[in-house]
Amino acid sequence: MTLDYLLTLMTFCGIYSILALSLNILIGYAG
Repeated sequence: MTLDYLLTLMTFCGIYSILALSLNILIGYAG
């Protein structure tokens, strides 16, 4: 495992988490 791979994975997880959180908030407001 290289550092670049780990960094990419962490970045992807961060973006995914933010998207999921935004989606939950949007659904909460819509509902």
